[in-house]
Amino acid sequence: MICVRRDYANAKRMYRKTIDLDPTNATAHWALSRILQRKDDFPGAVKLMEEFVRLGGFPGSDGKRRLAMLRRNL
Repeated sequence: MICVRRDYANAKRMYRKTIDLDPTNATAHWALSRILQRKDDFPGAVKLMEEFVRLGGFPGSDGKRRLAMLRRNL
C-alpha cells in the first residue's frame, strides 16, 4: 500500500527556502509552481513558471506550454 502525504504547506516552505538559497534551481521553481497551481494561486504559479522558463527548464519539460496554460487561468 502506498501512502501519499499531501503536505502542501510544508512543501511550499521547503521549495521557497530552496529558491532563497539557490535562485537558479529550476526544479524548485517548477515544483512550487505546480503546488501553487493546485491551490488556485495562478498569479504565483505563473511567476514561478516564467522564472523556470527563463532558467532554461530541465530536459523533457515543456515549460512554455505550461506557462501558456497557466496564463489562461489568470
